[in-house]
Amino acid sequence: MPQVALITVHGMGETPRDYAAGVFGEMRARLGPQLRERAAFFSVYYQHILQKNEQIVWKRVDTQSKVHYDQLRKFLLFGFADAAGLENRKEMHGSVYELAQGEIARALLGACTLNPDMPVVFLAHSLGCQVLSSYIYDAQKARAGEPVAAGIWRDIDAWARRRWGAH
Repeated sequence: MPQVALITVHGMGETPRDYAAGVFGEMRARLGPQLRERAAFFSVYYQHILQKNEQIVWKRVDTQSKVHYDQLRKFLLFGFADAAGLENRKEMHGSVYELAQGEIARALLGACTLNPDMPVVFLAHSLGCQVLSSYIYDAQKARAGEPVAAGIWRDIDAWARRRWGAH
């Protein structure tokens, strides 16, 4: 049974779904056969929530522009659009902010299902730090009985019932 969970959260930009495979592979190799069984590995992936709209904009820019600074344009679009997309209308139900928090909750639930008493270690990069920080901040406010304006912690029980049919 795992005794610790490592959960990764990616940063901004075009991120493949298997972004954590290298880190997890290296961790497993360094832990060795006896210790690796004590660790559970999960990744939070929220890029799929943002990328469809970014790809639509990229195709428009790429086909309609006469001057191409492709790498710079793509970096600006796929990088800064992630941060802007997470904050835009985050108070709305089903917002990108709420959906990204849902991905964190999914990873945490996976870890708790394996062993509810094990510690969890997060490894977050760049924008992933901000996404995770907002999740933890909102959770702390909700636990203290303070109002939360956006995300799953605005009403965690209602969100969990909609998502999983349970508290």
